[in-house]
Parts: sequence; structure tokens; C-alpha cells
Amino acid sequence: LHDSLGQNIIIIKNRTLLGKKAGSDKEMLSEQLDEIEKTATASLVDMRKISHNLRPFNLERFGLTETIAHSVKDADASSGIGFRTELDTIDNLLPPAHEIHFFRIVQEALNNILKHSEATSASVSITRESASLHLSVSDNGRGFDAAKDTRRRGIGLKDIEQRVSLIGGYLTLDSRTGSGTVLTVIVPVPEKSS
Repeated sequence: LHDSLGQNIIIIKNRTLLGKKAGSDKEMLSEQLDEIEKTATASLVDMRKISHNLRPFNLERFGLTETIAHSVKDADASSGIGFRTELDTIDNLLPPAHEIHFFRIVQEALNNILKHSEATSASVSITRESASLHLSVSDNGRGFDAAKDTRRRGIGLKDIEQRVSLIGGYLTLDSRTGSGTVLTVIVPVPEKSS
């Protein structure tokens, strides 16, 4: 964090100083502003990666089920999208590191709905089967052609894919332009050793 973010902040500071010296040279000023924007964007990506790997305080305090329920409630309250939930109690079924990944998958799926879907309704369902957790996040938004439009698979979807892989899960994404999106994740629940 110190090395990458610290260096980027120094670069932003120096580019700002160069931009101030540009005076009426609009081309130089524009060049400096472009570089500041690129560096700031890279810094945000770095910060996001770091913060996504930290264990959220609410997981410790309230458990995975309540933390997810609260996140969905916040998404509902901050948007015009009506969110429905069906959440089985899933506390302590996954190792702590897997809980973080599972929570971040749900969080990223919610963020994608809020940012991109233009939906009026959405749902989050988590059910426990005998040896797995089944997550389904769906919306009635604009969707996209997941097979053709790989550009729409931004950082958020790549992050979800990586996290699902890290916890040994299985991911499907069903989305078509004008037909909404359904993200399904199946995660194995490790057997408890006695």
C-alpha cells in the first residue's frame, strides 16, 4: 500500500505542479490532467483490491447472513430498485477467508445492479443445500449479451470470477440485452472436522 499508493500520490502532486506551470499552454495542461486522471484511476483500483481483501468489521460483529442482509437493505434504500431477499442462515459454514470472498461476490453483484442494470426490481437468494451454498442475484434490467460483449465484463465481473475460483465455486452468468441478468454461484461447504 505504502509503495504503490504513495508513489502514485507523488506522481499526481508533481503532475499538478507541472500543470500549474503550463500557464496558457492548453496542450501541456491537458496532457498533465490526462496523466493525473490515469494515475488516480490506477490508485483507486489498487485501493479497491486492498480493501476488498480486508475482513469487513460487520462480518465479525453480525455474521455473514446479517451483513449480506444489511448490504441488500442499503442497496434497496439508496436506489429506486425494489430488492427482494431469501436468505438462509449461513454463518460459520465457510472458512473466514471464504466468507470474505463470498460477501465481496454479493457486494460486487449488488454494485453492478446499482451502476449498470437500470432495473426496477432485483432479488438476492442464498440457500443452503447439503454440501453447498447457492447464490442467485437477478435483476429485470437492460442486461447485455454476455457471450458477445466481452467489453462489458469489467473489473467487477472479473473480480467475481476470481473470487468464485478462489473458493472453489462455480459461476454462471445469464444475461441478454433487454432481458435482465441472473448471476448464479455455487460454493462448496467444507465438511467440519470432528
